[in-house]
Amino acid sequence: MANRLKFRKILKKLHLISSMVLFAFLLMYFVTAFILIRHNWFPQSKPEVTKQTVPFKLNPHTTDFKSLADPIKDYLEITGRTDEPFQRKDSCWIYNVYRPGIHQHIVLNKEKENLTVTTNKQLTLVRISSRLHLMRHYKGGILYYIWAFIYDLAAVSMLVFGISGILIWVKMKKAYKNGLYYLLAGTAISAAVLIYLMI
Repeated sequence: MANRLKFRKILKKLHLISSMVLFAFLLMYFVTAFILIRHNWFPQSKPEVTKQTVPFKLNPHTTDFKSLADPIKDYLEITGRTDEPFQRKDSCWIYNVYRPGIHQHIVLNKEKENLTVTTNKQLTLVRISSRLHLMRHYKGGILYYIWAFIYDLAAVSMLVFGISGILIWVKMKKAYKNGLYYLLAGTAISAAVLIYLMI
């Protein structure tokens, strides 16, 4: 009996903690998603686009141009997350660096040893909210690592919240029948949406 009460207490604690983590994450997600959906309610502006060409001396021993992404960022004194670099048909290498509201498109011309940097800046709520929804993976620096960890923490919290909730509910005989209807309805809706998206 004592062990059963202790287990139920632990379940309730887990359920409470995971709900607090989820609330903070879902509140942020709701606000940013609302801004995206109702973007016409918020101030709009045209992106500020600037372009510059700067010299960039290449190391003659450099053969792995994919590894130049971080040195280029340091050289230009910019921060953000870098997409996978790729080479164009004209042999130029492309580096795209993103941070909320700012996109920098960098072209490395290895023949002329220079960088062409095109900066697209649009620091509006809508644009920043859009980038927040697209940020993922553990790369880009400490702040991006923290953001990715928050995503993982929220995902784990969802599982803990759901599993602990079901275990608590199963023990409550009075609420078992009504809870079963909600569980089946939620499962059916989720399955219907998934099937619809896959068709």
